[in-house]
Amino acid sequence: MRTYVPATGPFWIPTTLIFILFFSTSLAATFTAAATKSTYTYDFTKLSAAAACIYIYGSAMPAMTWAACKHWKIGIGMIEVFTIYGYSWSVWIPVAVTQGCK
Repeated sequence: MRTYVPATGPFWIPTTLIFILFFSTSLAATFTAAATKSTYTYDFTKLSAAAACIYIYGSAMPAMTWAACKHWKIGIGMIEVFTIYGYSWSVWIPVAVTQGCK
């Protein structure tokens, strides 16, 4: 009997990362604009591009890893590879929080 693998992490962790990156950079830019007495407008095209890059990279890399494991006959399933890869992104959340404080 196989153990239960929570497969929501590969979606929610990159989504949280995108939100934190957008929030921290927007907050830093707002503070900078307030300090220089200028206005700041949000650039949602950067948000869309960042989300696309993160989701494509978060899907393509585990798919290629799974294909390589299948080619070399390593007994790991696709869901396990996606889950391990998705949860490994959790280390980037503190980095995303602190990058806005530069």
